[in-house]
Amino acid sequence: MARICRGDESENPLMYSRTNLNRRRICYGKEKAYAENTAYRFGYVLELLVQRATNIDELTGAFLPTSRKMRGLYSVVLSNRTGSECRTRVTVGDLEPIWNQCFTMLLDEFTVSGFMDLELIDENHGEDPKTSQGRVVVGRARIRLPEDFGVAEARRAELVKEMGCGNKVVGYVFLKLRLSRIHARDIACMP
Repeated sequence: MARICRGDESENPLMYSRTNLNRRRICYGKEKAYAENTAYRFGYVLELLVQRATNIDELTGAFLPTSRKMRGLYSVVLSNRTGSECRTRVTVGDLEPIWNQCFTMLLDEFTVSGFMDLELIDENHGEDPKTSQGRVVVGRARIRLPEDFGVAEARRAELVKEMGCGNKVVGYVFLKLRLSRIHARDIACMP
């Protein structure tokens, strides 16, 4: 068992570590706490709330909301560079679908300072001959992860679609993000 002493919010932890039955003491500050040698190995949890999309451009090929049969079936796919992926349920919507769906994603120290990729997908795009399943990406966005721990940040992701030699804004997805840091031993207990 290692012993850790923390000072007044100092970044350098104090540890008693056992090496070949010899103890060394590194101590900063007044407070003392006890923990394992892995005490300062952290994982990161990203909590996402995908709320809604607005102003989906009907020129992208999305169905016009003239009747219930013609409404689009939309979903949102969020992924990071490690391959973790979250997908919302498919919802019927006109040009402003609503999901209000929460996700929890486990991140490591390499992906915590990065981006998430977001895609809005029209699941009912049967008129496109290029797709066998009728799925078409309406727009894409790249979202920067929050920098502050424990603070919920509301974001508006601008969906962009490549059109010819440029990009066109085709709508917005609203979401909330909260990044938390957890101890490495608590990661094993997560579902």
